[in-house]
Amino acid sequence: MLARGIGILVLLAWLAGAVVLTGCGPGPTEGFGKVDFTPDEIRTGPVGEEFNSDLFAIVRVLRQPKQLSAFGYAVLYDDSREVGRMDEGQKRLPSDLQGERLIFSWNYKGEPGASASARIELGRQRDTDLTVLTEEYTDLAPGRYRIAYNNRGTEFKRHGAVVRWRIQIIAGGKVVAQKQSSLWSAMAGGEPSNE
Repeated sequence: MLARGIGILVLLAWLAGAVVLTGCGPGPTEGFGKVDFTPDEIRTGPVGEEFNSDLFAIVRVLRQPKQLSAFGYAVLYDDSREVGRMDEGQKRLPSDLQGERLIFSWNYKGEPGASASARIELGRQRDTDLTVLTEEYTDLAPGRYRIAYNNRGTEFKRHGAVVRWRIQIIAGGKVVAQKQSSLWSAMAGGEPSNE
């Protein structure tokens, strides 16, 4: 019985492969074709919430909560190299290391030697004003760039977690790439200008 079921499955798989190879399967839909996602020209200002240009692209923003140690436990060995006991579950970091870390990643695909700046605006839980960070790049080479923001210890306790953020890449006095959190537009007040 089992052999018969397996035989039927093999036959069905073979038939499906034959349909695909001979072109008898469903064809492309009307208007099907290669989609070109590259914009014709560099966008020169905020258009919606997120955009990139030909040369600059914001890849991602990663939030890493920092409350527990990386492994949470340690394996101890005795002199015979046998596994010893495991510690009692996950270990909490000291209060001066607790908080969060945000990593902003962006790419540059142009010629070496260009200059640009990254502007990051952060809104934290207990702040009415935004925290603004800027990073200047005077001699860019093609590749990926990362900016890490550590919101830990006393600062984290006093101001709270980052609840909204926006990153902009500025080149030649124009915003050429932008990405923002979903709460950026929803929360009003305290926004600096794009200058």
